[in-house]
Amino acid sequence: MTPIPIWKTSLASVAVIVGHGAIWFRISWLVLAIMLVVLVGGAFWTFDDIWMLLEQYPELAERFEDVQAGRLSQEQLVAEMQGMAGAANRSTLISFLSLIAMVGGAAMLLVRWCRFAALGDGGDGRWFVFRFGGLELEMLGALVMTWLGFWVAFFVVFAVSLAAVALLGHAGFAVMFALYIALFILTARFCMLFPQVACDGGLDVAAVWRRTCGHTWRIFSAALIVSVITFVIMVVLLVLPPVAWLMSNDFSVFGAFEMEPIEILKVIVPPLIVFSAFANVVFIAAHVFFAAMLGLIHAQLTAAEQELPD
Repeated sequence: MTPIPIWKTSLASVAVIVGHGAIWFRISWLVLAIMLVVLVGGAFWTFDDIWMLLEQYPELAERFEDVQAGRLSQEQLVAEMQGMAGAANRSTLISFLSLIAMVGGAAMLLVRWCRFAALGDGGDGRWFVFRFGGLELEMLGALVMTWLGFWVAFFVVFAVSLAAVALLGHAGFAVMFALYIALFILTARFCMLFPQVACDGGLDVAAVWRRTCGHTWRIFSAALIVSVITFVIMVVLLVLPPVAWLMSNDFSVFGAFEMEPIEILKVIVPPLIVFSAFANVVFIAAHVFFAAMLGLIHAQLTAAEQELPD
């Protein structure tokens, strides 16, 4: 069994993107642009509704106090809240559709990125790469399975850790640490399901488990290194610009805070909406290095499988 070279794979995950930046942009830009438009458009579409809910919230809080004090019946409160129901339902629906766009876009990008790293599939030179077929649907299933599996395991580990601390005292913290490390190590291993799906292997968790057997620590180590790189990129793109903007304005953007709180919100919310949408898209785009790592490891493991004697 040929071991996965940790540093070589980690650096190659960056090199395969930086060295082929034009291809990455070509196969990614359309999906990322659609996601950004959907997020920004959805937020501004429901802006008036959300603003109306925010303005009416203090009055609504007073109404709840009136109900508790017996000055207003629950039926009257429900009647007054019916005018807010439409705005709340619209904003909830748009938020749900935006979430679907985010997850669907992530599934499409994962397919493209993993195939590019593992198979060299660059989309046949096309600039308008938009496809949501069987592979993307399976990738969506892989994302949901991994997400649900992680959180179920997380809550189990959390409960067991609390019990260990309660029963063992300080020794229980060692148990907690070991459990959480094991959880993240196994999560990195099960993330290999993504290139398995992208490279036409289907949602075969058993095949992923067999293929990654004996490589757990190396996969986790490479994932940790690439995750640090991804984190640094997100900090540079998402944290430093707002901090620099605030410092350049000497915290006097709102006229030394002479404005009313509601007026301050009217000023900061629109740019905050755009920045939030941009941050979500950057968060997904920055994971291209992680997807490249998964694709490269998948290519190494499948090549090793083919070399094994029958």
